[in-house]
Amino acid sequence: MFGALVAMMAVIASHKLAERYMQHESDKKKLKQVRNYTLVWIFVWGVLFAASYEFSTGFIAPLLTYCGFGAGIAILTKRAHQIIYSPSQKLNSPPSDTEFSLYEQHEKHAQLGEEKSTDVQVKQPVKVANVLGLYGGLILGFVGLSAGLINSGRLVIG
Repeated sequence: MFGALVAMMAVIASHKLAERYMQHESDKKKLKQVRNYTLVWIFVWGVLFAASYEFSTGFIAPLLTYCGFGAGIAILTKRAHQIIYSPSQKLNSPPSDTEFSLYEQHEKHAQLGEEKSTDVQVKQPVKVANVLGLYGGLILGFVGLSAGLINSGRLVIG
């Protein structure tokens, strides 16, 4: 449960940072709603994870619990990214020349009534970092789970 509490503190801190740069109250409200869902998700699955170790002796229950937890975290994180990088957010940081031209193009298309994209086009390294952070964390969590199961004797290989 200690890990779940640390994860909950990280979610609160990261969402507060994102909210600070958001311009529209409606998007801040949506992000807070996703944050609250994420906090509940982490707490509930933290309890389930502890129960999976308490009430089973094998590796199946912890593995299935981690898979359920990871799926929900992936969905909720992607939803938060959609809100943060939505077209209505230009984030209060000063845009680079490339970002400014992308925003101008987006506004031009919006004024002409053309279909808008669902994401603000941000620099490619930011998108790569988001994907690496999310899936890298899930993969490393799975590696840690596997190592723990092997070390505890719940998962015997060979």
